[in-house]
Amino acid sequence: LSSMAARTGAGTGVIVSLVVFVLTTVFLLVLTIVFYAKENEARQAESAAYKELEKYAKDAERNTDQFQRLISSATTDGGRSVTGYLLRRQSEIASYAGGAAATDLAAVKTLVASMNLERAPGDGGLAGLVKDMQSQLNSLRREQQANADKIAERDAMIAQLEQERNRERQSHVVELQGAIDKIDEYRAESQRYAQDVQATKAHYTSAIEAVEDDFRRFTESKEAEIDELTARNVVLVGKINDFERKLDEIRIKAADPATLVDGHIIEVGGNDTEVFIDRGRQHRIVLGMTFEAFDAQGVGGIRMDPRSGAMPRGKASLQVIKVGETTSTCKVTRSVASRPIVRDDIIVNAVYDPELRFKFLVHGKFDVDGDGLATDGGAEAIRAQVVDWGGTVVHASDLPGDLDFLVLGERPVLPPPLPVEGVSSAQLDSYLAKRAAYDQYEKLLSQAIEAQIPVLNANRFFILIGHIDR
Repeated sequence: LSSMAARTGAGTGVIVSLVVFVLTTVFLLVLTIVFYAKENEARQAESAAYKELEKYAKDAERNTDQFQRLISSATTDGGRSVTGYLLRRQSEIASYAGGAAATDLAAVKTLVASMNLERAPGDGGLAGLVKDMQSQLNSLRREQQANADKIAERDAMIAQLEQERNRERQSHVVELQGAIDKIDEYRAESQRYAQDVQATKAHYTSAIEAVEDDFRRFTESKEAEIDELTARNVVLVGKINDFERKLDEIRIKAADPATLVDGHIIEVGGNDTEVFIDRGRQHRIVLGMTFEAFDAQGVGGIRMDPRSGAMPRGKASLQVIKVGETTSTCKVTRSVASRPIVRDDIIVNAVYDPELRFKFLVHGKFDVDGDGLATDGGAEAIRAQVVDWGGTVVHASDLPGDLDFLVLGERPVLPPPLPVEGVSSAQLDSYLAKRAAYDQYEKLLSQAIEAQIPVLNANRFFILIGHIDR
């Protein structure tokens, strides 16, 4: 019985344990179902909360440093939320920029545009724009102060000038009063003088009438003498005209120095490139001197063409390459095949003469190097050539009576008349200089033609001295 009772008690414990296990399992299952349902509700609530949070800040935005700084600023600002902190900042900025908390960005832009500013806010925003405007304002203030200083300086100058004017006015008043006093003295003296003049006039009127009577008688006698002298002068003028006509008939005409023969060719080299002339060191021949060669029988034709003013060129040009005592050797620098050089041909150089020293007046600007530009240096080159070859250079504004040649440069252009108004001093000086050069050229040319003095330009001059580079 005891063992049966023991087995019965053990079975009961197992049954109780089994019942407890089953009940515990059921309870745990129920709890699991309840917890799972709560978890789903929590997950749904979390998802809804996350979606609601995404409306205010995206996940990528919440992870930025800027958002973290906003959280920190909101926490230190009375424990506000980020949204509350941003709303308060927006309200403060709107109130500061637009004057009201409800002002939005469009209203601020409209307000800025209505201010007629020179430019819209750029990268610097309103602060940058205000800073630029403040800089401009400071600049304008400095400029205004500078202008105020200038105005004060000018006011002081005007005051000083006003004082000087008052002093001058007072001085002029004193001088004017002195002048008025002098005028009064002169007026009284003039009245006394007028009375004296009247008396003197009456005295001299009678004297003049007497003198006029004497002069009338003297004039009548002298007119008779003039009539007699006039008749005698007519006779003498007729005799003078007769004498001048006879003198012209017997006067020896002066030869043109350009046509004078300066020497002869005494021998021609075998190859016709050298010739020998009868002029040497005793005749003032210098090395390098040039000559024109002409036919001996054609010396009378070496004259200037009266229509074209051109001088004839010789049949050859010569240059002295060796100088002896009485003869010289010349190189033929130019020749004409149809007109060979022969013995006894004559040589001519306008500057040179074995017995005389021709006088030259060189005036104007010359183109001696053929570059088309006439200069004062060209005139100096011609003067140097004349001196080197035995001539004399004359410097004068008028032609001397013993001049042999007038060498004129290019004719100056007559400048057009200046306008009546608006002429500067420089334009006037330039016009006067050009007009003076033109008048001087024409005067010398007219004097030379009247005195029958040969006139040469640079080309004619070089032709007559045998220069072949022209």
